[in-house]
Amino acid sequence: MESAVDQKTKALTALFERYRCDHPNTEFRLRTVRGGATQRVFQCLTCGEATTRAYSKQQAHEITSNTEPPPFDDDLLRERKEKYQTETQQIIGRYKTRSAFERAEFFRWYGEYLKSPAWKAKREKVILRAQGLCEGCRDAPASEVHHLNYHNVGDELLFQLVAVCKSCHHRLHEGGDELGES
Repeated sequence: MESAVDQKTKALTALFERYRCDHPNTEFRLRTVRGGATQRVFQCLTCGEATTRAYSKQQAHEITSNTEPPPFDDDLLRERKEKYQTETQQIIGRYKTRSAFERAEFFRWYGEYLKSPAWKAKREKVILRAQGLCEGCRDAPASEVHHLNYHNVGDELLFQLVAVCKSCHHRLHEGGDELGES
């Protein structure tokens, strides 16, 4: 089953592709830019983007046979960008909720796993390997076993686990866990 992150990425990619424009229909337009200056450019009538660099007034008159082009449609461009941003935020919001649910489900499962005989056996082996001493400070007795990463959680290799005291275990989690929690 795909993760929420993978699904979000696919949804955002599909949205981007849906809004991607090859500018099939353009028209020469007069664009007013910052400071009130004007530019003559081709504008895509589908997406609203300017599709060319600015033309000189002389070049523009050659293109339009000495007539002034119609005004650039700023509303078309703005409305399309706003719609794209709204749809992007909807996708992000939808998958943010799903990702939080998947995270909660993982920790529910993980809590059960930590009660299992398989985990208890691995935990004993790791503490035995450390000779009962914390592998962080080597001063206090090892009372906990810490995952260095969660790549194989549930089927972890012993070298992915370290025996630590409560104080060192707390220090390991101060910056957030390996699953991105801060």
